[in-house]
Amino acid sequence: MTVKGKEIPLPATRRPTMQFDEKSRVSGLAGVNRYTTEGAVSGKEGISWTGSPISTKMAGPPEAMAVEDNFFQALQAVSLIELQGGKLKLASADGATRLELAR
Repeated sequence: MTVKGKEIPLPATRRPTMQFDEKSRVSGLAGVNRYTTEGAVSGKEGISWTGSPISTKMAGPPEAMAVEDNFFQALQAVSLIELQGGKLKLASADGATRLELAR
């Protein structure tokens, strides 16, 4: 995960996840809390969110909460989506923010 050009190290466990369903809902684990939001894929590579993610409000260790905060920042910044070699790649238009998720 890269947020505004800064590489964010991820823990070995409880990494952020993302799952899409057939109704354009996106949900997963942000690091500590579960979240859900709605997304819309446009064209071949565009994605937009219909609002801010809704999440549970549990507390966790400071380092896990920092990963979660960065994940939510990244999620709000991305507008491009690509599936490449079994990896889902999301990026901001300027490429400074990137998420890469593997199955």
